[in-house]
Amino acid sequence: MAANATQNAEREGQGERREDPNWEDRDMARWALDEASERTSHNLDVVGHASGAMFNGMQEMVREVTTWQAEMFRHTLETAIGNMQGVYAGRSLQRSFDGVRRIGEILIRMADEGRQAAEMAERGRESADRGRRGETEDRQRNARGHRGPRAA
Repeated sequence: MAANATQNAEREGQGERREDPNWEDRDMARWALDEASERTSHNLDVVGHASGAMFNGMQEMVREVTTWQAEMFRHTLETAIGNMQGVYAGRSLQRSFDGVRRIGEILIRMADEGRQAAEMAERGRESADRGRRGETEDRQRNARGHRGPRAA
């Protein structure tokens, strides 16, 4: 049923093409618009994936910074109450290093996830481009085939 509908549409299109000398230009314009729409859709998907990875990483970093600040505040209060000035400096410095290290790990993970998302999207785009190149070559061959009878 669908094949018949496609054949009927092709026949109607051929009749339309015989009557319209600019059918090739319009056909190429439709194809170019479809191509641009597909690329735009793909690019939006890539941006969405990368934004999601960045958002998740930022949330995790904010949680870590908040936890780190709470630990630092708690430690400061404990130290002031216990009057342990010498121990305080060493522990405070160590906790600062630990907090900064954890934040650095989150940032590195965010960058890796963003890079992976971009690479996956690029592989998908390259695959789609290869498929489109084959379609383009088929269209060009078909267009050349239609010019022969018209020229005669």
